[in-house]
Amino acid sequence: MKGRTAPWNVGLMGAFVLALLAAASCGGDDTGPVAGKVGALEVTDAYARGVMDDVAVYFTVKNTGDTDDALVEASAEVAGMATLHETVTEGVNVRMPPVAEIEIPAQEEITLQPGGYHVMLMDLERPLKEGDSIEVRLTFRQAGTATIQVPVVPYAE
Repeated sequence: MKGRTAPWNVGLMGAFVLALLAAASCGGDDTGPVAGKVGALEVTDAYARGVMDDVAVYFTVKNTGDTDDALVEASAEVAGMATLHETVTEGVNVRMPPVAEIEIPAQEEITLQPGGYHVMLMDLERPLKEGDSIEVRLTFRQAGTATIQVPVVPYAE
């Protein structure tokens, strides 16, 4: 049987792949998969998209604890600089000033999303494209640091 795969190997491989797919598709609730957990904080639904030469990172943080916390810093190996920002609209003008921290009240969740809070990755070491995945480290005032994998999605206006 040199050069050929035995039929039972293909069957076992197919069953293995189906089992992996089934396990990956199981979820407990509709908040999305947990991308990172540190202390009482769960980070879910992370994604990044390019804006010119920079990349904005968005995600949801759920605080299941009884103590307020805050996102105070972010970093990524692909970026020379990462800062926390808030989108502020004043009439027809839109600004994205940096913020020192993003509060995460006890027993609540916050969503970093287009038009609101976000992490901006700047001075990229290479252009990012759809389908890439980047590692982002999030540092919280109380809980510590969580590392999440963030998929890069196409820019949508």
